[in-house]
Amino acid sequence: MIKLLTEADRGVFVRLWKEALIDIAKLNPLVGDNIEALAFFSDIFHAYARNYLRGGTWVYETDGEPVAIIMAGESPMPLMWECEAGDLAHLWGAYTMPSYRRFGYQKQLGAHTVEVMRALKFKTFVTEVAGKNTPSIEIMDGLGTDLGAERSIVRYIMSI
Repeated sequence: MIKLLTEADRGVFVRLWKEALIDIAKLNPLVGDNIEALAFFSDIFHAYARNYLRGGTWVYETDGEPVAIIMAGESPMPLMWECEAGDLAHLWGAYTMPSYRRFGYQKQLGAHTVEVMRALKFKTFVTEVAGKNTPSIEIMDGLGTDLGAERSIVRYIMSI
């Protein structure tokens, strides 16, 4: 079951996102698994939960337990992609707990998130994935993204 996180779910967000940062840092050294990185993403989580920015954080739950997370929406700062203000949605990250991988939870979260971004009237959806992160690349390919490569980072841009 997919659930939108609220302010009351802050503990769930921090627990899963902290695990995600540790996991991502193994594949992409540009992403830190430190308190500053967690604080940055926590600020974005709060901006979505309080409706300061368009977007959200969703989890996939099995038996009432959150096992996967995804966060996407408007950026609080300018990004390097050319587009009109308010047209760009950014996928900040996605994570599935290791023992729950390969069950399609992240694929369902990704498809749900793309639909929400369309409903919020975004025209472009972007993210970056470490080139070694094969499962994430497969999910993004399955969502119908246009692939662009830059060093060891794979940048996905999707018109929605």
